[in-house]
Amino acid sequence: MGAANMDDENIMIVGGIFEDANGDAPLSLISNSYKLNVRHMKWTKVAKMKNKRTLNSTLYFFDSQLYVVGSSNDGACEKYDPEVNKWISIPSYDEILAQNDLQSFSV
Repeated sequence: MGAANMDDENIMIVGGIFEDANGDAPLSLISNSYKLNVRHMKWTKVAKMKNKRTLNSTLYFFDSQLYVVGSSNDGACEKYDPEVNKWISIPSYDEILAQNDLQSFSV
């Protein structure tokens, strides 16, 4: 799961790993996203990401959009627009991984 401060009132958490209550099913990645309003201490489920992500997503809030990088199986990146409650795919970082400039921690 990744987390980021969006503004003075809201924190977003995204992705993670789910295990059923009985532990019978294998662990699965999730694409859920939630916003916590810290002023009212209320969680709100928002649009799901386009890609499932593990525990180590990196999130950046920039220019009123939340960017998510890493922790997907395919290097997919995306951004969240809170004004329209929608995730949008952005260019992957896969092409630069081949240059050995970065290491991926995606599962």
